Amino acid sequence: MNICVIGDKDMTTGFRLAGVTAVARVDKINDTPQVLEELLQKEYDIIIISENHASYADEQIRKLRSKPHPVVIEVPDKTGTTGHAKKEIQEMIRKAVGIDITSKKTEEQ
Repeated sequence: MNICVIGDKDMTTGFRLAGVTAVARVDKINDTPQVLEELLQKEYDIIIISENHASYADEQIRKLRSKPHPVVIEVPDKTGTTGHAKKEIQEMIRKAVGIDITSKKTEEQ
C-alpha cells in the first residue's frame, strides 16, 4: 500500500519515523495545492494531510473524495484540530446514511 504524507516538518518527520517513506514537507502552506497536484501524478492509495494544509487545498480534496482512489485523510497537527476534518467526515456520513447522526439531543433527568 502506497501512503504519502503532506504536512510541516514535525508531522512529516513523525511519519518518517513510523516508516512512511513518501512524505511531502510543505513549509509554505500556500504551496499545498501545487504539492498535492504533483503528488497526484504518482500512484498513492492513501494521502494523509494535516488539517491546516488541507484547508488550503479544499477544492482539490473535494474532487479527490468524489473518487474512490486515493483515500484522503485529514489529521490534526501539533497545533491541534481545526474541526475541518470533523466537518468533512460528518458530511460524508450524512450523505451515506441520509441523516446527521452526530447531532445530540440532551435529555433532562
